[in-house]
Order: sequence, then C-alpha cells, then structure tokens
Amino acid sequence: ELGLPNTRWHTDFLLREREYGEIDPVSGAYIKDSFYKTNESMAEICMRIDHFIQKLRHKCKGKRVVVVSHGEVMWTLRLQLEQMPQERWEELKLSPDPRDRINNGQILHYSRRDPKTGNTDDHLNWMRSICPNKPEWSRPEWMEIVRPTFTDKELLADVERYPRICEFEY
Repeated sequence: ELGLPNTRWHTDFLLREREYGEIDPVSGAYIKDSFYKTNESMAEICMRIDHFIQKLRHKCKGKRVVVVSHGEVMWTLRLQLEQMPQERWEELKLSPDPRDRINNGQILHYSRRDPKTGNTDDHLNWMRSICPNKPEWSRPEWMEIVRPTFTDKELLADVERYPRICEFEY
C-alpha cells in the first residue's frame, strides 16, 4: 500500500495501540486475550515506545526506517523523540487546528539532515507532518525540534507548579 518495493517488514508488539482494559472503548468488544488485558496510561505507552526506539537505535543504525502505527502510539513517538513536555502534548492534542493533531493516515517524517544546510546531525532534529488524504491538514515545511532545557531556577519553578501529594516531616 505504501509503494515501497523490495522492503522487508518486521512486526513488533510494542507498536500495538493503547490498551484500554477488558472493554475496547470504540467497539465495546470484550478483549479475550489475557496477553493484553491492561489499562495503559500514556506514560506507560511512552515507556513501551521508548523501549521500541532503543531497539531501532540498536538494530537499524544508519538505515532508513518506516514505522506504521496508530494515533496514540504516534503521539508517544512524538513525546519521546521530541522530548515534548506533557503540557505541549495536551495543547496539540486539544488544538482546534487539524494541522496540530495526528489525523487518520497522518505521516510524521523525522530527519537528522538539516533541511537548510544539508548537514547531518546525530539526532532526529527536524520533523514535518503530512496528511495525504487532506493536504490542508499538513505541515509540510520542516520544523526544527527544540528540546527543552532548564536552568536550576527554571526547573525549580516548573516543579513548584504542581501541588505536593504528601508532606513529610523529618
């Protein structure tokens, strides 16, 4: 379907869609397979996908890779590859602009090659997003991935935004 002749495909159960427990929220079907009976949070999917990314780094170094998966797995790939903060993910996922979301058939294209200079970096630092069935929902221009870093004060301020769950006295 993708028009990639002479391609060798591999499957990996780490790329399965999010597990919602015994009842699938879309179809209402009862899941009989105990291998997947769970109710995964996005954080748990991120850990699963991080393991998949590490496998790719090890097994596919220097190769071009195509990963085919579902929406929430694609979101977790974005979260992990871009080191995207949770707040940014929530903004994009809830955005009224369809170019910010992962739509049906969406293609996320990552590259280590700087589109302006042609130089290759060690990391995937550029991304573009294409929606083939609705081109107006695409962001075809390369976007540089800026991973957040913090000074000591900025990190402390970020942590202090969240209420403590427990108070301990020593």
